[in-house]
Amino acid sequence: MDVLEDKEAKLNPSQTDYNQRFNEIVSEETNPDGEWKDNTGQDNSKGPLGASPAGNGFNKVNFLRSKGPITGVIVTIVAALTGITALTGMPALIVVQVREVLFGSLNDAEPALSTRTTLMMSQKISSVSNAFNESADGVCGIKCKFGTISETMKLNLESPNNKFKVEFDAKKFGGRYVIKSLTFPDGHTVTNGADFKQALNDPVRGSAFNKIFNSKTAYLLNSKFGNAIKTKLGIDKLAKWTGETKEKAVASLREALGLQGDSAATDPTLKLSPEERARSGPLKPVFEAIDTVKAKSGEKITNIAGGACTLYDGARVITFAEKAKKIAAYAAFAMLFLNLADKIKAGDNPDPDVVAQAGRQLTDYQTNKTNADGTPNVYYGKSATDSIGYQMGAYQDAPGTLSAQDQTYSIGPTNLLASVLTGVTTYLIGGGQVGISAAHTLCKFANDPKVSIAISCGPEIAVAAATGIETVGIGAALSALECAVRTGITIFAMSQVLSNLISKAIGFIVAGTEIPTLDETTVGPPAGNAIYNGTATIAGAESATYGMMAGSTADIKQYALDTAAIKNQNDAIARYDARNTPLDIQNQYSFLGTFIRSAGLINGKSTSVLSYANIIASIIPRSFASLLSPASAASNITAAEAKANLYNNQCQDQSLKSIGVDGNAFCIPSFVMSKSELNANGNNVLDAMINSHNIDSITGDAIPGSDYQKYLDNCPNRVDPLGETPASIADDDYEWKVGLRCTEKSALLSNFRDYTMDKSINDTMDE
Repeated sequence: MDVLEDKEAKLNPSQTDYNQRFNEIVSEETNPDGEWKDNTGQDNSKGPLGASPAGNGFNKVNFLRSKGPITGVIVTIVAALTGITALTGMPALIVVQVREVLFGSLNDAEPALSTRTTLMMSQKISSVSNAFNESADGVCGIKCKFGTISETMKLNLESPNNKFKVEFDAKKFGGRYVIKSLTFPDGHTVTNGADFKQALNDPVRGSAFNKIFNSKTAYLLNSKFGNAIKTKLGIDKLAKWTGETKEKAVASLREALGLQGDSAATDPTLKLSPEERARSGPLKPVFEAIDTVKAKSGEKITNIAGGACTLYDGARVITFAEKAKKIAAYAAFAMLFLNLADKIKAGDNPDPDVVAQAGRQLTDYQTNKTNADGTPNVYYGKSATDSIGYQMGAYQDAPGTLSAQDQTYSIGPTNLLASVLTGVTTYLIGGGQVGISAAHTLCKFANDPKVSIAISCGPEIAVAAATGIETVGIGAALSALECAVRTGITIFAMSQVLSNLISKAIGFIVAGTEIPTLDETTVGPPAGNAIYNGTATIAGAESATYGMMAGSTADIKQYALDTAAIKNQNDAIARYDARNTPLDIQNQYSFLGTFIRSAGLINGKSTSVLSYANIIASIIPRSFASLLSPASAASNITAAEAKANLYNNQCQDQSLKSIGVDGNAFCIPSFVMSKSELNANGNNVLDAMINSHNIDSITGDAIPGSDYQKYLDNCPNRVDPLGETPASIADDDYEWKVGLRCTEKSALLSNFRDYTMDKSINDTMDE
């Protein structure tokens, strides 16, 4: 054994055959050819393992030296545990783990942004024609900007820390540069875009460029993302959760969520009736929308078709208001935890009581065996990581049919309210995407006094259909209308249906069964579901802002397959970085990064490090294995299928289905780009956008009134939930406002999506 240990200690890790020789030594140690000599109890000069030469004490240096390469393993584990302790203990570890798992799973934009970033940078390296030739009237227009870099990017490349060498062809317009050649820190030089793209396939070079511009993080730091979530979700990406005591941490949480009182127990609004509480609190906009619809129901409806359209508008306003409230509530709740995790990762020393409160909400079990109404509590004995949401994010598990309690956390309408609204929606737009277009045409006719009487009659409906209304798409609606006429359903009855609909909606919303309360008492699966939904909403807002499209199940699977190569390439870079920085908590492939993502969460009431011993023991092998094992083609297909299954027939929200979008179990969509969009030539896209008079050739901004401006207003910059709008179905731009055209698969919309992403990338590089 002494001989083998001596061989082990003399090995040089820089030797090319190091791994082979080390494995041979290990094999000899574990499978000796001869007999081992039993020195137990003998008075050897070396003494017991790790003892001093005289045998009278423990010598740490001798112990570590005797173990050879295993020293690195021991030091890494000790350092990892020390690092976790420095994160203010296990609650911090849990907060970071949940953030890493969920955002990593839900960030649809990452592979698309990475792909288009490479193409954008390729476009800036000695393009066929000098980018300055694309300027006009002495101004660097949008084509000029896309082919050059800013002073900021130049300084980043030339920084002594980054060690790139750049040869510039020219400088003009107060700080725009054309790159003639780019030399990586390892000495490799590229002189055109194709060579640059190829160079990034090497993890060493990809890692070097990530220090200049990392597409995984750059787009969360730019001003566009912050403005987007502020406008769309009403939340700030800056942390707002503080408090140096438990009570102050709770009060800060409630203030950030817009709740009254310093705690749930002292909330003064509890003294109000349920409807008064709802009308005076965050649900005020919901009731304002409902009151508007209620007023509409009293108006004179001149024909059966008009009555159906009014019913449809009423249903849309109610579901719009409910979804908007849920989305805002989940996003605000999740952002508190996401921001806290980022503060911990960055070493910003968040208040310990805030970390402890967050840890409690993520690890405490539900302790009530029954709900307030006496029904069994399906969440009993479960923590946040037992939630459907966390299981979907961490393991890609499609839950199928949700329990009644889980349905409460769906973004889509649920329970009786869902059946009422779904019935109204299906009644008019049963034809899906084609049906909603036809219903839009029908309702425009219905609101025209000259033809309103004609539409009330079966024969006239047939005539109208023959002269332009798409009967195939709106088949269900036309049949229902004709049936309504023939059976003598009156206009008064239509008004009654609308009134009943509103009454039922108010009842459900006031009772709180449609919008769960989220505060400091939210623990167990409700916390996990809320954080998952909020994270998915924030990631979706990011994806949409950069031009991506909400997809169907087929779209989602194809996008996963089309981006597998770039994800594998990014993973290879991360694995390379992980070997040099095993304690980088932000790298999922580093030892500590894998540890964070793999750690099992248990009851937060236990704070002893020893209580996590079994978990740690099972994670360590996976943490080292993560440095190797690249993805295979088979695993890419499996991952794509798992992702698609999360959206395959999981959501029955007719509003999403009517615009061709599939949602997950909580009716939240996933965002995609087609293969042709991912690989589109940026210069060709620019030419198409300029030649179609959709953008200004100098500023690159949308021309007012253009289709591109309508696209920006209703798709990337959309505030309303997809499939919902307070606008009437008879509105001229209804197909834009409801989101139908956002999912259009045409050359025009593909150019819109590509250009939106490319401009975002270029602007971010300039920032």
